[in-house]
Amino acid sequence: MKEVLHSTSLKAESPKRAFYNLAIVKITDGYLVRKESGAGSKVLHREAWFRDSFQDALKLYEKILREKTNPRRKSPRKYTIVSQNPGSLSCSL
Repeated sequence: MKEVLHSTSLKAESPKRAFYNLAIVKITDGYLVRKESGAGSKVLHREAWFRDSFQDALKLYEKILREKTNPRRKSPRKYTIVSQNPGSLSCSL
């Protein structure tokens, strides 16, 4: 079983109801920063980045959140935070 240390769900005001989910997951030999994005209830893209240390994973996680929630970002999709769960959750990814 893997452990989710942080997770955030974002949504955009867009015709297709775009969403973006981000999480830090503790794995045996390090940490994954995982993202899922899509429209409506359909996941269209999954990606993960490995980091050796929690601090490096947290740094990437926070950078992505800053970029996605920046009201002056170039993309027409402006994301807002729907839910955020700092702390430890169990998952079976």
